[in-house]
Amino acid sequence: MKERIYLLLGGTGPIGIHLTKALEKTPNTSVFVTSRKRHESTDKVTYLRGNAKDLDFLRKTIFDLKEKCGIIDVVVDFMVWSNEDFGKVIKLLLPETNKYVYLSSSRTFADTKGNLIKEDSPKWLDVATDKKFLRTDGYAIPKAQQEKMLQSSGFDNFLIIRPYITYAENRLPLGSLEKEIWLYRVLHGRTLVFSEDVAKHYTSLMYGKDVADSMCNLIINDSVPRDTVNVTFSESLKWGEVLNIYSNVLKRHYPKVKIKMIPNSIKAGGGDYQTIYDRMVDRRFDSSKLAHYVDETAFTHMKEGLEKCLEANIKHFNYNTSLQDWRLQALLDRITHEYASYNEFPKFKTFLKYMVYRTTPKLVIKIYRIIKSKIK
Repeated sequence: MKERIYLLLGGTGPIGIHLTKALEKTPNTSVFVTSRKRHESTDKVTYLRGNAKDLDFLRKTIFDLKEKCGIIDVVVDFMVWSNEDFGKVIKLLLPETNKYVYLSSSRTFADTKGNLIKEDSPKWLDVATDKKFLRTDGYAIPKAQQEKMLQSSGFDNFLIIRPYITYAENRLPLGSLEKEIWLYRVLHGRTLVFSEDVAKHYTSLMYGKDVADSMCNLIINDSVPRDTVNVTFSESLKWGEVLNIYSNVLKRHYPKVKIKMIPNSIKAGGGDYQTIYDRMVDRRFDSSKLAHYVDETAFTHMKEGLEKCLEANIKHFNYNTSLQDWRLQALLDRITHEYASYNEFPKFKTFLKYMVYRTTPKLVIKIYRIIKSKIK
């Protein structure tokens, strides 16, 4: 039986790690994973060190794999592309693989006004009237645009997969806040801040391993046609209920944990498009299409999974400095009348930035920005 070759571009994130393990278990398989960091390869998994967004590196990777293995059976693309680069990428990849798997996002969907979200539900790209939002290069708009680019490419060897918000041992979202913000505050004795305008809306969080296992079933199943599938969970909870799950776990370890609810997320730095056009609308999904290929009854329930992953983080908090936002921490501390300790800052410049946002009015912050730009 011919060995199947899988190439995962940027496959070391919350989903990619689990997908690699799932593919590794399938027979007659070799998995190649690009990563900017060094990883230890195994008998069936080879890590290729480099940045897949570098098109020269990507071309060389494709050429080398073809020379070594022949046709690449499946390419799974975890990267976030500009539209310009994506046009070049699909011209490069679609002719060189039997199946190109594009990770889009269920954030592309517009507000369904209480109806369950299906694969053909309206998208923000088609219905939004906010011109600034439609010009954004954040996530929801480019992903929808790139889906259209694929569908008009003239090729039919692609599969579009739309996960929604995933959580895992290394990721625990709370509204638009990642654990590097909200859990960091709790573990450093400060108040967790959350907003009522997000708390009242429904969300659906899916465990990264369940997303990866679902993707694996879709990828290895040759009977899956050119298609678009929402890899989402039919279970949903309000963000306020998610907060309660986190709170109950935290109180087992920190009985005096402090939580402050505020009416408006914008006051806590939540005026971004992710908050406005996603966290502040209900997200409940019809997963019947996915159920044709995957047994949803095996998925981890949200409460069970979130509790387990938070427990693991409390014991071994993996602090990712790249996701820390001291401006946001300062804004939250202004709301709670708290201060970060000086020894939390990696350098004096970071401390100074925090103090400017923590203590000064908007006019002084504006002057600080102007001075900073002149210094550059």
